[in-house]
Amino acid sequence: MHVIRMTPHQRDPDLPLAVVPSIHTGVNPPHTHDFHEVVYIRRGRGIHVIDDRPYPIIAGDIYIMRPGEAHAYHVDRGELHIVNVLVTPQLFGAADWASLCALPGLAPFLTGAHGQRHKLTLPPPHDHALEALAERIRDALLRRPPGYRLLTRALALELLLTIDHVAGEQADGPAAGPVATAIAYLHAHPDEVVAMADLALETGLSANYLGERFKAELGVSVADYLNRLRIDRARELLAGSDRSVTDIALATGFAGTSYFGKVFRRLTGHTPREYRVMARGG
Repeated sequence: MHVIRMTPHQRDPDLPLAVVPSIHTGVNPPHTHDFHEVVYIRRGRGIHVIDDRPYPIIAGDIYIMRPGEAHAYHVDRGELHIVNVLVTPQLFGAADWASLCALPGLAPFLTGAHGQRHKLTLPPPHDHALEALAERIRDALLRRPPGYRLLTRALALELLLTIDHVAGEQADGPAAGPVATAIAYLHAHPDEVVAMADLALETGLSANYLGERFKAELGVSVADYLNRLRIDRARELLAGSDRSVTDIALATGFAGTSYFGKVFRRLTGHTPREYRVMARGG
C-alpha cells in the first residue's frame, strides 16, 4: 500500500506542518501516511473508506486520520474538494502533544482513547472557522513573514483546540448566552417541531431578534441549522439501523418523507436510500 510521507509536503524542513488542498474524482486507491491528517470537506460528495469502513461524506465533515490508517475516497460523480492539514507530534513537542492527546474531545481522534473516532460534523460557524484557520496556516507557510514558525504553530494549535471544543460541545452542550441556549434547546429537541416562539421563551429574546442574532453569529438561519442537525442524525440511523426511511424521517422531526428526502438530497447529494446503500458498502 502506498505510504504518503510528510517530508515532500513541508515547505520548511524544520516545521512538520503542511496544508494541502486537493480535488478528488473517481475511485482513489487506499493509502496511509506517516503523519496525523485533519481532512476538511469543503464541497462535493462521495464515500470516505477508512480501514474498510465506508463513511458517506457531506460538506462540513472533518476526519482525523492517524499514522498508518488506510483510507481512500470514492467519488461517484462530480468533484470532491478537501483541505488536508498535516501535522506530527514534533510540531508541538512531547509535553504539549501529550496535553492535546489528553483532551476529552481530541483523545478519541488522536489516540483512540475513550472510543475511537474518525468523523466529526462541524456545525456553523465552526466549519468556516476551521477552513479559515487552515488557509491562514497555508498563507503563512507560503509567504514566511517574520515569526511565521511561531504563527503557524499557534494556528495549528488553535485548529486542534477548535475540534476539541466542538467535540466537547456536542457531548456536553454549548456554553452560556442566548444563541448558545437556543442551540442547546435544538440539540435537546431535534425530533420535535420547534417554533421560534419556543426558542424565544427559552432565551428571553423576541423571536425576530433571536433569529437575527442566530443568523449573525452562526451564518445560517435557525431552520437551516435544525435541518443540518436532523439530517446528521438521519445519516447515523440510515447507516446503523434497519428502520424504514419513513420511520427515520418521522424520528428526526420531519413531517413526512417528501420534505425529508428533499432536504436530505440538498445536503448530501443523495436520496436516503442511496445513502444507506453507500454507508453499508453496497
